[in-house]
Amino acid sequence: MNAAAMLVDYQTAHYALFERGQIKAGETVLIAGAAGGVGSAAVQLAAQAEAYVIAAASTAEKRNRARDLGAHATINSASDDIRAEIKAAAPRGVVDMVVDPVGGSIFEVLFRSLAKEGRHLVVGFAGGSIPALPANLRLLKSAALVGVDIRHFLASRPHEAQAARAALFDRDPHAYSSADRFVSPLAGKGGAGGDFAPRQGGKGRGATPRSGRVKRLKERSQKSASFAPLATPQGNDRYLRAP
Repeated sequence: MNAAAMLVDYQTAHYALFERGQIKAGETVLIAGAAGGVGSAAVQLAAQAEAYVIAAASTAEKRNRARDLGAHATINSASDDIRAEIKAAAPRGVVDMVVDPVGGSIFEVLFRSLAKEGRHLVVGFAGGSIPALPANLRLLKSAALVGVDIRHFLASRPHEAQAARAALFDRDPHAYSSADRFVSPLAGKGGAGGDFAPRQGGKGRGATPRSGRVKRLKERSQKSASFAPLATPQGNDRYLRAP
């Protein structure tokens, strides 16, 4: 993963949670694909925003990784009864928001686990298939199915996108996107993550990007307000083509 791709992951997660999802402190947020690029960024941002974070991942190693990034609870996304795991993990038995870069077979189960007036954010289809959802579920739940297309945000509101990127790496204490607890998805595995050092002192878990990497990412983000990504977090572009 290069710096540009990592930046797309964090900005996608930020756009999903704060712009499209309107996350609030104290809400319960379930993040599917929590070990992936967008998912791991979303875990950190949601925890930083003081939400109760439930991370869904398919292996114990990935779930442990999500806990290290700030998740309060985890569920096995390969379980035969995911809904029961969500009920057990969520303080109220339901979730206020789902951040879903996966889609696939668990899509409807996650939507059914929403609280009244919950939000299910459709970020991509890493699971390989585009799921269908009965329209009556949205009515019964008074819930919203919300699309998250980072490319639209970057193209249509470039100055806001640039400001969001700056906030991500400036560690503005007044911004939800404080980088104070950020960890690269590759931290500890070489590559880009090698430039991220464990946090020394202070509260919370995680790691803080070294100033050199932060500076380079900020300079990269400021070169172009539109920031055309090299790869989309949604995965295969055929899923994003207009009908």
